[in-house]
Amino acid sequence: MATINEVLNQAPRIMHSLKLTRITCVFDRATYCKALEIKSKNSDLYKPIVLRFGTFLTLYTLISIIGKRFQDAGLRDLCIESGVVAEGSVSALMEGRSYNRAVRFHKLSYEAFRRVAWAGFLP
Repeated sequence: MATINEVLNQAPRIMHSLKLTRITCVFDRATYCKALEIKSKNSDLYKPIVLRFGTFLTLYTLISIIGKRFQDAGLRDLCIESGVVAEGSVSALMEGRSYNRAVRFHKLSYEAFRRVAWAGFLP
């Protein structure tokens, strides 16, 4: 908490030295919750500070949403039957827990869908 508090104390100083009206602080999930707790207790002092999740967590959440939304539409079966993901790893991929595996699968499935789309244009 002391480190996060120090970051939030330094942010207004940096903001004023750069002559900004607002400053954004990016945190991971655990530190974001603590920073939000500190900011809510001292709302007047930290009002110009905008707290944000990092891009990794945003992508992590997006992959989880895609998996939950489309797993029953055949995405789960596509993972297994294509041989890209083992059957025991599919649930972690669909829930967004296995980031690298999910990114790899989504890249491959995107490429496959693009090839199918272009094959439809050729005739």
